Amino acid sequence: MCNKLIRKGVGTVTERFTIRPVLGAEESLTGYLLRVCSKNFVDIPTIWRICQNDSIYKVDMNFSFNFDIYPEDIVKVDKLTRMCKLPLEKMQYHTFKSILQNYYGIGSSGKKLIGKEIEKKNRKYCSMCLKENGQFNILWQVKEITMCDKHFTSLTDSCTKCSSKQKYLHNNLIYYKCSDCNALLTNQIQSVISDATIQTQLRIYEDWRSLFRIPRNLLSRKKGLILNHRKLALILLYLTHPSPKISSRNHNNNNISPSQMRKFVKLVKGDIDETISLRNCLSIIRKVNITFKQLSEVKVPLSYVRKILKSNKKEIGDCLTPWCKYQGTKEKLKLISEHAKGKSILGKNLYSRISVCTECWMKFGFCKKEKKWECLHGDVDIINGLITLFNKGYPKAVISRKSGLSYYTLEYYLGYLTYNNLLSKNAMEKFIDYLNSHENELIQSFKLLRNFERNRETLAQKAKELFGWKNEEVFTAYWHSKVQEYIIFQSNERNVRLENKELLEAKTKEVLDNLKSVDAEVSMEEVASYVQINPRTLNYHNINKAIQEHNDEKRKALSNIEENEIKKSIKVFVGLKGKSQEQIFVKQIYKHIGKTPKYIRNHYPMIYKYISKVAKESKEKQRVFKSQKLKEVIIYLYTNNLEVNFENIALYMNVSVWYISSYRGVFKGIGELIRTTIDELESE
Repeated sequence: MCNKLIRKGVGTVTERFTIRPVLGAEESLTGYLLRVCSKNFVDIPTIWRICQNDSIYKVDMNFSFNFDIYPEDIVKVDKLTRMCKLPLEKMQYHTFKSILQNYYGIGSSGKKLIGKEIEKKNRKYCSMCLKENGQFNILWQVKEITMCDKHFTSLTDSCTKCSSKQKYLHNNLIYYKCSDCNALLTNQIQSVISDATIQTQLRIYEDWRSLFRIPRNLLSRKKGLILNHRKLALILLYLTHPSPKISSRNHNNNNISPSQMRKFVKLVKGDIDETISLRNCLSIIRKVNITFKQLSEVKVPLSYVRKILKSNKKEIGDCLTPWCKYQGTKEKLKLISEHAKGKSILGKNLYSRISVCTECWMKFGFCKKEKKWECLHGDVDIINGLITLFNKGYPKAVISRKSGLSYYTLEYYLGYLTYNNLLSKNAMEKFIDYLNSHENELIQSFKLLRNFERNRETLAQKAKELFGWKNEEVFTAYWHSKVQEYIIFQSNERNVRLENKELLEAKTKEVLDNLKSVDAEVSMEEVASYVQINPRTLNYHNINKAIQEHNDEKRKALSNIEENEIKKSIKVFVGLKGKSQEQIFVKQIYKHIGKTPKYIRNHYPMIYKYISKVAKESKEKQRVFKSQKLKEVIIYLYTNNLEVNFENIALYMNVSVWYISSYRGVFKGIGELIRTTIDELESE
């Protein structure tokens, strides 16, 4: 029995499938649709086209997995539920939408993350289950599930006869046949698995079943009943690290990694607003041997929460520089960011913390071995020794030999002595005054020298090449307080990224403003070349969406112009044919407008229908016209005493005798027409 709805095409909203099988307990939506197709003698592409989402250009079976992840992306779910007579809420529990919605929230990032856990290309199945009930379990598509929990046999995605993998959705699956060799999937051989694997797989099944209905006390109402990842992070921290002292240092915990611990602590404190991936969450709760359902029953002590929320202030030490007016105080000391520490300094001493005095710009580190604060690189001792040698009047060559410092290293320290006025004679006072009055220009100069700062010789050479500075001028400028502030606190990787991001945002804003005045479409490559970044990077700044919106608007405007031109061209063509009373054929119209039927059907479906309508109406008019003319010819022949036969009719109708004798079109039943016409004439 062929389904009436499908035969007619897209029916009214009240039409449904004639036969609607009962939806299985854990049956996937795609599996159910396969059974619906089997009962109603239709195929999947037909159902898809009927319920097709307006945003989908065409039915593409490569994206059929979306039926089981987020069907709203490809079909009109309300229409699909009416056709299958299924409640919307019930249907979503037979897809991964409920997990996606409650765990990540509806969004492209959530769909990508949930998609990583699901097999989207090939169909996994249990032959014995298909033979018994013909249902595909929704959980079989989870990547980490490899066993049927009913028969304790391995799931497979390949035909045992031809070894070809089964596509996620294929018309052969309606009849449980291989998509390649047509072998029955219900007769496939399956392997039995070990007891240990069975227990592991049963635990995985339990975890995923609980995810379909996440306990409400783990959901955040503020965000629309989405999993409260801050609360989840707190519970996971408590389960994996019950000690009130949270630290990733000297970490010895197999249940959670140091990076995960740091992330969870930041989540609990509210420093970041991120999600805990489903894979990490399941991995941790399995290690601590607790189910997702039991997770909601864990009570975290208030004292534990307070300990995490309490900020740990790090000791920064005291300034140890003799010539600094803040010596022995913490007033001007600041901790340097983690990445600036480096793993080792001087090749042997490891420092847990590093601080800098923003008055004298000397750096100090807490030596883990000695358990005390000391000056990095021994700079204070080196500078004290150089002060003595310079004040005695030794030339640079002698001082370099006595101190054991290379030429550029000596210039480096001499720049510090000069800028801080630690020598009895200072020949750079005017230059220092110039630097103080041109601080902005100075910072811009060192932004260009930023990549050469660690190599003193290269720094001096590049400064001379770019600005014509002498060596003593380079290193005097280097120790300027604004330059040191920039190098230590601003010229790090993170701040450079932020600075580059601000520049990118400014440039892209300019691009987006210019887009409004552009009439043509703009490609991602054009914008990327203007902003001077990789085209893919535009996706991370949502610029691709703005470009897409611009192109859609321009495309729509051009489409409206083209549509009007096509309508006008058709109107002219129909008018000309109407005057000559010729029949209008579909092919002639498409040839006249210079477009293919496929192009018109895809871009202007209303015009496509109109062309068909015009051709049908023209055909009907020609039938009436020819029928009338045929009757007139018969009357003419009879009244003029001419023989009414096919040869004479063909002569006056300007058609071949063969065409009349074929009895097609208006000549169908011509013999009866001749007799009735003659009878009418004789009766008159």
